[in-house]
Amino acid sequence: MGKILVCRLVVWALAVFLGLSVAASEVLDFDSSATVVPAFLWTDQRCSIKEGRSIDYQVQSPESLGNALVDKFVRPATESSHGSDEVPPEIIVVFIGNKLRAVDISRTDELASSDLLKMLERLVAGSKYSLSIPYVSIRKDQISTAETLVSVLHRELGSLSRMGEVAVSGSCSVGKQSIKRLAGVPDLKAYLETRKETRAHGETDVLMVCYTPYLDRTAPGTSVSEGRALNEVISNLRSSGTRHVALYTSDPKGATEGHLTISVRHLIDSASGNETTGCDAVCHSRARILEGVFVAIVLITILVSGLCCMMGVKTPTRFELPKES
Repeated sequence: MGKILVCRLVVWALAVFLGLSVAASEVLDFDSSATVVPAFLWTDQRCSIKEGRSIDYQVQSPESLGNALVDKFVRPATESSHGSDEVPPEIIVVFIGNKLRAVDISRTDELASSDLLKMLERLVAGSKYSLSIPYVSIRKDQISTAETLVSVLHRELGSLSRMGEVAVSGSCSVGKQSIKRLAGVPDLKAYLETRKETRAHGETDVLMVCYTPYLDRTAPGTSVSEGRALNEVISNLRSSGTRHVALYTSDPKGATEGHLTISVRHLIDSASGNETTGCDAVCHSRARILEGVFVAIVLITILVSGLCCMMGVKTPTRFELPKES
């Protein structure tokens, strides 16, 4: 009876150990897949930011980032009195890259000195009002940053009765929202000129640009960097005279691809000249964890079975002397 009790205790202890191991692997997988990226908001028009340059060190989510954009750059001008010099923007442009992370800002290697960071530094420094958010956390179980921001802006601008048209360019996945699809940066200039004539009074449009190497289609087969593509978008906005608020943030490929269907991912990779594979970084990490769990289950099963078999063997407590013939 005592041996059976000991065997059960061993089985329970190993089961608890296995459960804790699986839970720990899930936590590690969550932490390793979470991505922290920076965000920069800037504008040349009056807004609620008292200082010309502001920094918010709190960890934000894509949803809170969209709320901050509206609360600081749109809502005060909309709700202010007619005598105020704050004017609501005509368009909110969101540029989503796929490389820059929060840790890259303080680095001194080639990425930190890239044209993207130089361009962002010039745009923020050249604006009247800006807000920098170093830490925007993107989890693997979230929908894409583009879809989150479109949903938040649509809700918040709708509550202010300012929601205009949503235009999307690049590889953005924005869910079931009603949008106007632009082929690339060259279509942006014509779109801005058209909206100047067709935009209803009091409306604020949303332009979502998700970077791909072939975003600029004026030179077919030639890829452009994020910095150049961002510069083209902002230059077109300024030349059109459209009052705007700009937001740059990043949604690295590993955090975004998991929310796209296989067909969409294939189209994006084909357009960028990359070879598609059947398993990305997130897929490989999950596969390794599952392999470890399966191996652990097999080894623990063998161990428990061996211990129970050994404890089930009944050996005599004493041996009789051989009988003399």
